[in-house]
Amino acid sequence: MATLEIVFAMLDANVADAIMGNHEYNALAFATLDPDNSSQYLRSHNDIHTRQHAAFLAEIAFGSERHQYCLIGYTSCLYGLKQTTLVLFMPAGMSIVWRYCSHY
Repeated sequence: MATLEIVFAMLDANVADAIMGNHEYNALAFATLDPDNSSQYLRSHNDIHTRQHAAFLAEIAFGSERHQYCLIGYTSCLYGLKQTTLVLFMPAGMSIVWRYCSHY
């Protein structure tokens, strides 16, 4: 939760546009219903994925008001990235290319 508080503070202070690593992205997909199939989540709730999110869910219960609050800050990023290619240009000419797939 401390990490999310730092991220939200940076966003609120307008010193960051969006901060999302693979852990945050996976957490969003885990908690977001598939808009094409509302009986499933974008990231399946199988044993492996549930275990990966266990520490966070032990601190913030899935579906709780606090959980929903945390999701609000990132949800628009998830839908904005759906089925797109993201290219990050980093210092020293390094770039990262990431193709988002809508299902895991």
